[in-house]
Amino acid sequence: MALLCAGCTEELAKENVTPLQNSLTVQQAKEWYNTKFGANLRVQRVNGSDSTVFALKPLLNWDMAELENDSLWSVVELPWEYANGGISMAATEVKQYAEMNHAQPQQILRLVIMKNRKTGDTYGFKMAVLPDLDYMLQMGKDIENNTYLKRSNNLSGAVLFYTINNTFVNGWRYKEGKIIAKLNKLSGDNPRKDTPSGLQKSYRWVYYRVETCYYFYAVANGEAGPIKSNGCKTEIFSELINEIGPEYITDGSYNYNYNDADGGGGGGNTSSTEKKLSDIFKLKNLSEEKTNYLDEKYKETLKECIYNSIDDALRRSGITFGYVSEKTGMYGSGSISNTGDFTVEDVFTTDVEVFRHEWVHLYQRYKNNLTTFGDKVGMMEFERAVFRDIDTYHKGSDLNKKLFDDNYYSWIQILEQKGVENNSKKTQEYINWIRDLATGSIDLTAISSIDAFRQWADLYGQHSNTYGTDRGYKYNGVHYSLNALSGLIQILNNCK
Repeated sequence: MALLCAGCTEELAKENVTPLQNSLTVQQAKEWYNTKFGANLRVQRVNGSDSTVFALKPLLNWDMAELENDSLWSVVELPWEYANGGISMAATEVKQYAEMNHAQPQQILRLVIMKNRKTGDTYGFKMAVLPDLDYMLQMGKDIENNTYLKRSNNLSGAVLFYTINNTFVNGWRYKEGKIIAKLNKLSGDNPRKDTPSGLQKSYRWVYYRVETCYYFYAVANGEAGPIKSNGCKTEIFSELINEIGPEYITDGSYNYNYNDADGGGGGGNTSSTEKKLSDIFKLKNLSEEKTNYLDEKYKETLKECIYNSIDDALRRSGITFGYVSEKTGMYGSGSISNTGDFTVEDVFTTDVEVFRHEWVHLYQRYKNNLTTFGDKVGMMEFERAVFRDIDTYHKGSDLNKKLFDDNYYSWIQILEQKGVENNSKKTQEYINWIRDLATGSIDLTAISSIDAFRQWADLYGQHSNTYGTDRGYKYNGVHYSLNALSGLIQILNNCK
């Protein structure tokens, strides 16, 4: 069919194209922006070095807008420019290099309008991409290829997000295409003050400086006058870097913060339009037919935002993947080894649920930096069961019905099956705990949360038919942590 259509006329080709469901259009993005900000946008007033004040007037050319889509988001972005001047943002070393060589720093400053195609919610914010010196010299103007949904696989620098009225929202440091730190803007306060005490020993702070310079010109009779500098300011960001686990990343999910009335947000997500297992795994003794079958099930799995986000996180994490292979007669329908091998019992009976199950285990392996599974298998299975129950909560408001629906089985039902004393009370307590996890009412870094997790894990181990207490429930800061569960809950919240 593809060969036959290669020579189709443009009109015939259009008839066969099915638009992405609920996709944003450039015109819709423009109308949304004009309705929400057009008449009320605050002109950016800048204090110059000589104490004068001038106003930068936004100039948006919607003919330059570009549209991209991924599995959840539809995104329109275009350059954020000014009619009477401009802004130059750069890391300190880049600014110094530019001054010494009488050059302009490369940067990206864009307006981003994005729509959640599932919920219909629309947001707008500014995105700045600031290259490190080596990346700027290497890429030149090609840094323009970095977009909100797709970052260069060798991007090194910072990606910063601001509300449309210039309030900082969040930021991320990149090195060679991977996020290595979250950026917090400093205002002279202690960067550690908002970080849970339990994390302070495992994280360190370094600082990243951004020089923002302003210039303007008068416009008379349609012509611009001489360009005048109006001074610079320095913004200082702290980089929160994890010392005991993998690099600090955004869990592959979008990390939005829309608390400001303007809207705004940002994240570290990148998307791939055509993912294959062979991108990350080596194939071991699999025929082309079997490889294609597994790829189709893999792609089907990634249609769900949750698992596509997990997959994105794994791809950016830098962890090693092993082989994909088939082992007839193995226990269970699929498994992940501590070396990252993905094994299935029978290729042609492997379904989407196998991928969902094992991708959670891959994520646990990554987030907890696991090199052995033996004394942690039970804990990993319990955590996966909790993840599935939270997902179920998000998909239906009545958790009691969902847990006991004919189409869904929660591990807590084994208490009823085995006639465990006070099973109804325990079941309700567990449902309440799941609800609190799902709604963010629980701080997973708090001691009480860790104790509750252990309590339910112990109960799971005592009564599980497959993962009894002898199957690995070691839990402490060295053997296991709540890093994976925290990341999975964040992904669930971002995808709901």
